[in-house]
Amino acid sequence: MSSYSSNSKGKISREIFCNCGKKAEIRTSRKELTKGQRFFGCPKWFKEDGCKFFRWVDEDDEDKYEKNILLEVMTENSMLLRENRELKVVQVLLKCKEHDCARDDSKLLELEDKLRKAKWEAFMYKFVLLFVMFVGVLYSMSNA
Repeated sequence: MSSYSSNSKGKISREIFCNCGKKAEIRTSRKELTKGQRFFGCPKWFKEDGCKFFRWVDEDDEDKYEKNILLEVMTENSMLLRENRELKVVQVLLKCKEHDCARDDSKLLELEDKLRKAKWEAFMYKFVLLFVMFVGVLYSMSNA
């Protein structure tokens, strides 16, 4: 049994469920003939009450899994870079206020404008990213 889902952070993943109804874990084979190959297994694999569910991860699953991880890392990196830019502007504003350079209204207004633009950019980036991910989910569901 499998399904596509997205969690609260907008991360898309394909979930495989074992016969217990639990989300199957991706494991790596250690047997000589299949060493290094990945498979889905019951999370209770080594326990008595586990269902011993087993299914090889196909290349298609593997590609989607790797692409999703790469997308998540790239997205997180972009968001952190944008947040870092915002924090730098805030830091400059705080230093400016500490050194009483607030008298130079033009510089303060310029920094506040940069902060507003950075926040708007971050908002639009998140909106576009969520839209693209939503379309991707709809597309993958229509092809399933």
